[in-house]
Amino acid sequence: MINRVLWRSGTRDRQLRLFVIRPLHYRPRIGVRLLYRDPAFLLTTALVSSDKVLLQAYFDRWESEVNHRDEKDLLGVDQAQVWSQEATWRVPQFQVAVYAMLLLAALQAHGPTRTEAYLPVPKWRKRETRRPSTLDILALLREELMEQAIHDFPAPAGEAPRPDGRRSSTSASHAPAPADPITAALYASG
Repeated sequence: MINRVLWRSGTRDRQLRLFVIRPLHYRPRIGVRLLYRDPAFLLTTALVSSDKVLLQAYFDRWESEVNHRDEKDLLGVDQAQVWSQEATWRVPQFQVAVYAMLLLAALQAHGPTRTEAYLPVPKWRKRETRRPSTLDILALLREELMEQAIHDFPAPAGEAPRPDGRRSSTSASHAPAPADPITAALYASG
C-alpha cells in the first residue's frame, strides 16, 4: 500500500491511496515453471479506512457485476417495449424487484450454498460451485412450477375425482398455495 498518491490526469490535487495486489501464480501443467498473472491496482480516496475493509469491498464488487449481468441477460432489464412514458421507468423497477424476490426466496428456501435441490453441475466442471447461479435458481423455479402445473391440471370431464381429494383449479375456490418456498413466495407476490 502506498499512501498519499497524486494522479495528475485523474484527480489532480486530491490525495489517494494505492493498493498493489500481488499477482497470482499458476502452473499450466506439472513440470513447467510458475507463471504469474498481472498485478491488480486499486486507487481509493478513503485515506483513513481499514485496509482489510477496503480490499474486501473491492473483492465483493464482483457480485454487483454479476448481478447487473444477470438482470440484463436473463431478465431482459432495459429491453422492455412499452407504450407509455411511465412504463419506461416502472418495468425495469418491477423486473429488478422480481429478481430480488427470486434471490431472497432461494436464499430463504435453500440457504446460501448449493444443495441437492438444484440440478447437478455438468461433469466438465471440475471445481465445486459454492453457491447456485441465477440460472440454477431459475431452472429450479421452472421445475417447481411445472410440477405444480401438472399437479393442479384439471381432470377431463366425466373422469373420476383426483386421488388427493382436491378440487381442480377451474373450480370456484382457489387452489391451495404451493408448498415449496420459492414458488410460494412468487405465488404470494402475484
